[in-house]
Amino acid sequence: MIEFHGLQLKNPLVVASCPATETVRNVSRCADQGCAAVILKSVAPDHMRRNTTFTPRRMFWQDRILYMLSSTRREFLSCEDGERLLSQSKQEVDIPIIASAAGSLDHAEEWLEALSRLASSGADLLQMDTFYAIPSNPDLLRHTIAQLAAFAVQAQQSCKKGILLKLSPDIPADTAYTALKGTNLGVSLLDSIRCGIPVNPTTGNPAFRGVSAPGRCRAAGKILYPLALLYTQRLGGIAAGRLCAGGGVFTIDDAVGLLASGATCIQIASAVCVYGFDIIGTLVSALHQRAELPLSAQPSWIPQATETTVLPGHVYSCHKEAPCGQPACIKTIMCDREDGECEACGLCIDVCPLGNAYFEEKRL
Repeated sequence: MIEFHGLQLKNPLVVASCPATETVRNVSRCADQGCAAVILKSVAPDHMRRNTTFTPRRMFWQDRILYMLSSTRREFLSCEDGERLLSQSKQEVDIPIIASAAGSLDHAEEWLEALSRLASSGADLLQMDTFYAIPSNPDLLRHTIAQLAAFAVQAQQSCKKGILLKLSPDIPADTAYTALKGTNLGVSLLDSIRCGIPVNPTTGNPAFRGVSAPGRCRAAGKILYPLALLYTQRLGGIAAGRLCAGGGVFTIDDAVGLLASGATCIQIASAVCVYGFDIIGTLVSALHQRAELPLSAQPSWIPQATETTVLPGHVYSCHKEAPCGQPACIKTIMCDREDGECEACGLCIDVCPLGNAYFEEKRL
C-alpha cells in the first residue's frame, strides 16, 4: 500500500481529471482496470460556466501530443452534476475518489463553496484546479501563487479534507516551490499548456475538424513530460508523500521516471483518451512487476540548486567502428569536432539504427 496525503492506495496509478472520469460508467471502467484512485472531471461555479457560449469538444492527435479545444461550459460540470457524479461513483467503485473544482481568487467564496459541497458529498480528497486562476500579467504571478497556496490551506482547514493544488506550466516550478514550502498541501501535476492551434500544412486551415480560424487551444501528452520531471524533482522533497505527478505518461518507463524522481504516485489522462482504458491495466501490471524499486523515496541525487553539472572524473572511449563495420555515430553533427575527441554526448547511441553504438567508461 502507498500512503498518499492520508489515503491508502493499492498501487501508484491514478487516473487524472479528464473525459475518462466524467461519467459513472467511465469511472467504473477505470476501476475495473485496477487503478488506485480517480480524479473526477472538474466542477466550476456557475459564473465560470455562464461566461462562455457552448463550444463542442475538438481534439487533434499528432506526434503524441493531444491538442484540445472546447469552452469552459463544455468542459466543466455544474456543482450539482459533480455532486451526482461523485455520489453515484462512490456507490459503484471501492477505490478512493478525488473530486476536483476549478475557480479563481476573484470569486474565492464560490470556489470554497464548491469544494465544501464536494467534501460533504463524500470526496476522499479534493483537488483545486488552478488553470483559470493564473493571471496573464507576469508581474502579478508570484503574489497570486502565494495567495493561491494560502487559500488552499484555508480550504483544507475549512473542508476538513486534504487538498491537492493542481499546477499548470503557467506557474514556474521555483515559484511553486516558494509558495508551497512549509505547507501541508498535496500537489497534483501537471495541467495542460496553452498553445497555438496546429495548422494543416496542405490546406492552411486549422487542423481541428470544424474549426474555421486559428487561435489558441490547450496541449497535453508527450510535450509535458520534460516539464513533469522538472516539477517533480523540484517539489518532491517538500511534498513527500503528497505529490501526484503526471504529464505525458504513456509507458512504464515514463511512470517509473516520475516515481523515481520524487513522486508519491502518478496520474495519466491523455494515454487513456487516446489508447483506451486497457492501458490502465497494462501500466498497473507493469508497475507491480517493478514494485521492488524504491519508487516513492526522495532520491539523493536531486540537486537543490537550479543548475546541474556533469560529474567530473569520467572518461569515455567512443567505439567509432561498430560490429556492423559502419561508424556507430553515423557522422552526427555533434561528432564534427576539429580535435576529433569524443565529448560523450550520447546522441550516437540514440540514433544508431542497429543499436550498435556504445561507450566504454573508465573512471580516473
